[in-house]
Amino acid sequence: MKKLLVSDYDNTLFTDEKQILKSIENIKKFQEDGNIFVISTSRSWKSIKKEIDKYKIPFDYLCCNTGGTIFNNKGDNLFIGNISDTTINKVENILSKVNTRNISITRYGIYKEYEEKINKILGYKIKGNKDIEKIKEELEIKLSNEFEIILKNEKNCNKLFLNYKLNTKENGIDRLIKLLPKSDYKVITVGDDDVDFNMLKKYNGYRMLNSSKLLIDNINKTVNSVDELIKIN
Repeated sequence: MKKLLVSDYDNTLFTDEKQILKSIENIKKFQEDGNIFVISTSRSWKSIKKEIDKYKIPFDYLCCNTGGTIFNNKGDNLFIGNISDTTINKVENILSKVNTRNISITRYGIYKEYEEKINKILGYKIKGNKDIEKIKEELEIKLSNEFEIILKNEKNCNKLFLNYKLNTKENGIDRLIKLLPKSDYKVITVGDDDVDFNMLKKYNGYRMLNSSKLLIDNINKTVNSVDELIKIN
């Protein structure tokens, strides 16, 4: 049975430069044995590609935008989970009232080739300390049926993530399996944050030792690195 290993990137595959280079060597061996390695990330293709090029990470597929897009290792886009213009307009209407002096808004999405402008918005990250709770409350009232809304409280800056409910990491894996040649796959997943939770619950999940409280309380299997995960599987 082929193994399909799906790893989050930030604070999972990448914890520090020494560890990622060690993991990369075992990923290569994992692939040589006929297995498939996938990076699943909230980052856009443009963002994660910089990391891949920097560390020469061998991958077979990328699930970007929290499962909203899928790419193969040639850079071909295999799937885009578009959000309707009506839904985007609802979000933008709420954000248009935000005081941008206290808040920064990042729009994640698909870029047309060679252009900086986003062609399709697939998710949001809102950073700041003031007004974050108010923004979260309004978004939950008007958009909780359509978006997964996650607030991360950090020392210097709070982060609010809007992930479209149809574009999730576990749905990204479901879609990828349908795109692969028909076979039985042993799916193994690893992550560290709330956004990884459903992926780990559904697909044989391991959490990193340094994980969010949600994962610590609910995911029993732990690893220190992707390198260790490959060795025990």
